Amino acid sequence: GEPGADGRWFFEHVHLTLDGRVTVAGWIADALDGAGWIAAPRGKAPEGAAVRPALAVVPRDEWQGWLAVREFYRWPLFAGQAGAAERTARLEKETARLRQEWTDWNPGRVRALREAARERHPADPWRDATVGGHLLALEDAAGARELLEEALRENPGLGQARADAARACLKLHDGPAARQHLEAGLARQPNDPVLRMARGEWALQAGRLDEAETDLEAARRLRPRDLRILILLARVAEARGDWTGAARHYRAGLEIDPDSPHLLNNLALALLVDPGAREEACRLAQRAVDREPESPHVWLTLARARAAEGQVSAALEALERAEELARKGGHSELRETMASMRRRLENAAPAKSD
Repeated sequence: GEPGADGRWFFEHVHLTLDGRVTVAGWIADALDGAGWIAAPRGKAPEGAAVRPALAVVPRDEWQGWLAVREFYRWPLFAGQAGAAERTARLEKETARLRQEWTDWNPGRVRALREAARERHPADPWRDATVGGHLLALEDAAGARELLEEALRENPGLGQARADAARACLKLHDGPAARQHLEAGLARQPNDPVLRMARGEWALQAGRLDEAETDLEAARRLRPRDLRILILLARVAEARGDWTGAARHYRAGLEIDPDSPHLLNNLALALLVDPGAREEACRLAQRAVDREPESPHVWLTLARARAAEGQVSAALEALERAEELARKGGHSELRETMASMRRRLENAAPAKSD
């Protein structure tokens, strides 16, 4: 049919949405019931909206699904298909919508979703692992760790939960606990790219840069288009003072996602070290601001880039916007950095005439 006509069940033409997966799961349950293997519930199968709370599905899950499918349409095989332009436009629209919806969520709302689901199914390690991942994404590392470790006690083989638990421990500055989770996970799944990536992150934080690079390169071979791996490799290069290497990894990431404000911002920062690349850094920082205008981080980078170019007044304008956004978002550490930068810029600004 027309592109998007099957959009209830498919992200594009093959990959199932939540409604699609629920429908297929219903068919499988009916078939198993018919074979006498299980006793499937009778009646009309529930729709995706009805099972979202039970599965702890939030906009972040569907946003990530749309992002993965959008990535396919950057490959020549898919980009040249009939109807690709229409599908790509739909993918972009849904990605933006779900990303915006996710900004309305907070840890309390996620916990309430889990508590409601527990009334029907008290013990569900998969659900708790999912909720723990959501809490980690919302910067509630302590809450994430508690739920993830509870899920792992019930099912020690959940690889993603192991990686998430390790990251939660790292955010809580508990390196030994993070290492224990990673070794337990890798003992079961030694080539799991998510676990290798997480161990690379642990090694980076521990200052074991060669080990970090080994694990991250192994993960990259398994997942060559994973932006998080490229960003971590860039951070390893930065820790070594290798800004050229860091810039190379960020550029590789931009080949995958040319509009990523995070990559644009970080590449701009890496290039500021080179006096000959400051003009490009300024352009990249401006692109990052254009794509994520509500982030104080990108405005601060733009202020730094303009200052490096000697544009003191323009730098102060960008810094003022960064300060405003940081106040709204409660970024206390960032505000201290901004206050220090403001003093330097004001000292460098020409005196105003009477």
